[in-house]
Amino acid sequence: MHGIPVITTTGITLFEQVEEFGEVVGCEDGNAKSLAEAIFQSFIKSTEWDVATQTKKNVARKHFSISNFQKLFQSNLCLVLK
Repeated sequence: MHGIPVITTTGITLFEQVEEFGEVVGCEDGNAKSLAEAIFQSFIKSTEWDVATQTKKNVARKHFSISNFQKLFQSNLCLVLK
């Protein structure tokens, strides 16, 4: 996220968010071989990721910004108060 590639287990919210806003390699929970493969893949993709993460970094900053949170909160609050 924010320009930093992430290795995480698949099937969790963090994986989904990083996939959308950054670069991620997934691994199986509790599987050391899967983790080792993910680390290896991150080295192989490092040059490719460098460009991609810089591009997605700005999108992530905007999505996770305070102003965007306030807009989402206010719009959802209006729905609840109706």
